Amino acid sequence: MRYDSELDEYFIDSKQDENIPDSYAFLESLQKAQQHLKVENQGLGHFFNTLESNNEQAIGEAINQRMIDNLNFFSQQFPDMIKSLSKTPKDYNLVLNDKGLNIVNIHDGSLLYPEDENGQYTMVQSAKYLSESPLTHPLWKLYTNDLRISYLSKKDFPITSRMHNALCYAAIPLGILKEGMHLPSRFLPTTTLLGLGGGLILEAIRERFDKIHSLFIFEESIDLFRISCYFVDYIALFQQVNNNACYLFVESLLKQSFVQSFFEQRRISSNYLRLELMLYQTPTLQSVQSYVNEAYMTNARGWGTFDDERRGLENALQNMQCKEKKEGVFLLKYPFFSSARRIAAPFCVVGNGPSLDSLLPFIKANSDRMVILSSGTAIKPLLNYGIKPDFQIEIERVDYLHTAFEGLNLSGIPLVCANLVNPKVLELFDEVFLFSRDGSSAAELHSPKLKLFGASPFVGNASAAFAAMLASDVIFCGVDCGYILGYGKHAKGSFYGEEEATLPKDSFPAKPNKDKQVFSDALFSNSRENIEGVLRMFQPNTAINLGDGAFIQGTISADSSDFVLKKIDKKHAIKEFKRLFTIDCKQAFLESVKNIYQFSNIDYFDNIIDLFDVKVETKEDLFNFIDQTSNRIWNIKKESAYWGILMNGSIAFYVQILMLCALAIPSNNIEKLFNEARIIYRREVKYLKKVYLKILEEYPLQGKNVSDKKVER
Repeated sequence: MRYDSELDEYFIDSKQDENIPDSYAFLESLQKAQQHLKVENQGLGHFFNTLESNNEQAIGEAINQRMIDNLNFFSQQFPDMIKSLSKTPKDYNLVLNDKGLNIVNIHDGSLLYPEDENGQYTMVQSAKYLSESPLTHPLWKLYTNDLRISYLSKKDFPITSRMHNALCYAAIPLGILKEGMHLPSRFLPTTTLLGLGGGLILEAIRERFDKIHSLFIFEESIDLFRISCYFVDYIALFQQVNNNACYLFVESLLKQSFVQSFFEQRRISSNYLRLELMLYQTPTLQSVQSYVNEAYMTNARGWGTFDDERRGLENALQNMQCKEKKEGVFLLKYPFFSSARRIAAPFCVVGNGPSLDSLLPFIKANSDRMVILSSGTAIKPLLNYGIKPDFQIEIERVDYLHTAFEGLNLSGIPLVCANLVNPKVLELFDEVFLFSRDGSSAAELHSPKLKLFGASPFVGNASAAFAAMLASDVIFCGVDCGYILGYGKHAKGSFYGEEEATLPKDSFPAKPNKDKQVFSDALFSNSRENIEGVLRMFQPNTAINLGDGAFIQGTISADSSDFVLKKIDKKHAIKEFKRLFTIDCKQAFLESVKNIYQFSNIDYFDNIIDLFDVKVETKEDLFNFIDQTSNRIWNIKKESAYWGILMNGSIAFYVQILMLCALAIPSNNIEKLFNEARIIYRREVKYLKKVYLKILEEYPLQGKNVSDKKVER
């Protein structure tokens, strides 16, 4: 890679340095990680010496004092927990005798830990064994989200790749490992414990490691948690975990959103290494494990980049051109979604999942009794079957989207699309209606009065959001939210052609809507959750899922023969839908068109340029820096969704590659790498500012015929 200061550009040479692999897996496999991972293991302290002393009185005094200390701590910090801890044990109790420590099942007298060959209980031995080097231990799982140190494509990410690739290049002379990683001694990354087994294992981990980045604990038995209070120094544990990053759940999880919050609070630092120990399997623990894995994988998706947002922003600036009819009155080129009210008609949300094939006869037979929303590439199977959808919904900003409509008769089909869709697509339709897709920077232009929430990650989510908000009832056809075992990903005869019936390696089982086996992944899971969210938010009369894909909470699983649709005034329903859009800027937006440059407040760049102006010498420092930076950029998003969405993704990916490169350095001193990262970051923020100002000059939102005003630098 070389840098041309005159052109202010980076170039990746076609012939890479022979010592630099173009792209290599940071961890090719767990086995290689175990071979190359370098972590110094530390011993245990006085408490464990007491437990191994065979002195029953000394052991009893030590664990009783530990319980007293914990009760005092919980009474101050978590007073509600004291009531549960004060109850009489129902299932398990602690045993202390001349054989040592153990846990007895009150119902049948069985012991949780077996005896060794000398007739001694193995509870202490088990804790010591399971706490030794968790990162390389065969009974622990190590997750890495398949992240790699590699150069980003300059073609796909022309802006984000500059800083990302420059840092990769700067890290190479520092001797980064080609396989494996190096972690500081007495430090653990994000750790998940499913079941405590009495807690002695947790105490052994706490004593071996001075710092745990973040810790998620679930124990379904209040008795086993009560026993853990005899062993775990919870006061010290909460101090050893970074910044309130210890999530502790006993008996129930209450809400799956708590698991999502655990990862969202440390979105970057917990996105790579995650340790998990599941001591025993129960249906509850397996469910929680599934929630944790799903949240962990979902966290890795949806960051976005400036390159993606830039493309959408440029499209929106073209699509939202307006002109002044009379002084002070500005009219948009295309009607914009500005109001919402119930329409007395069911809406059929048509997705392009494989279950659409069997539902086409139902859709055709009932096409005059429901408003049909075609989601993205579902339009081709519909038209091939002789079904003309009432609206075509689109949300993608990709340049090639218009090719999906080649050879299709679109006459008389109105397009309802996000304002960031490529203008080439809009030109294919006779009638076009725009909306703001929440979660995109383009959606913030002008501060629209109404945004479509839950309209991503798939176009079916936008259709579902419209239907939930506006329809009396919702019918889902082909919105499968997952992979159906034995089927391709999409309906037959669609834009994607013939597909193999294969499951991606990162898929996991999902609850089916009917009797077929269904699998999900992070993206499908996010899609399903967003559909469930809009159904809860808007509460249509009924929501029926006819597909064979994943179960969607809030819907009724049904067959097409289970009900009969009533006759409706479909023309009136379609007319009512169109009336929710307006070309009058005052009705569509909160901000005046004359203040259109208000969103271009470039002080943002000055506010983020100092993100790296901190001292980072060690990897422990780096994890703290990552969390602080992550929180700061996501707080910016709360204050200004426009700027946060536009820039956060690229910054997050830069911080993430910094973490990967730092962990590949075979020592704990990373000061030189961080200083290089600071120089690159400051330079690239200045470049981002130039790019952004150029966009505003090239795509003035109100059109050249309205104002010749230039962007003030």
